[in-house]
Amino acid sequence: ERTIDLVFAAFSYGMPPIYKKSEKDNYCTIASKRLMSLVPLAKARKKHMKGTSKWMYLQAIGVLRSKHGEGYGSKLIRTITDTADALSAPVYLETESEQNESMYQHFGFRTVEKVTMQVPGDDRSDATFSMWLMLRDPKEKK
Repeated sequence: ERTIDLVFAAFSYGMPPIYKKSEKDNYCTIASKRLMSLVPLAKARKKHMKGTSKWMYLQAIGVLRSKHGEGYGSKLIRTITDTADALSAPVYLETESEQNESMYQHFGFRTVEKVTMQVPGDDRSDATFSMWLMLRDPKEKK
């Protein structure tokens, strides 16, 4: 994203709640540091997709827990990958678990990098976490 887009978004929508200080906020004292720890993901995405003129970014996908195992997730992913194939565009995503990595590999994604990140000054057990950066090249049209 261009910096100017982020500036316009901040003016249009306001600052994210973790940056606003009020007595009713329940955010931990290092919430903004946690958010900033995600910056390397955007940089890695830019690096991995450099030189690719068109591509899809799968930012989030989810299925209600009560519907797990009923094939909805597979249908969603197949719709995305079929669309990408029709456009001859690769699909890029980041996932936070090895289980998800394995699932995405089933759909033709490959891991291009594993990033371990830590929130400076955070001593909570989840302050250090890994992300798997994955890419799926488009399949050739038959």
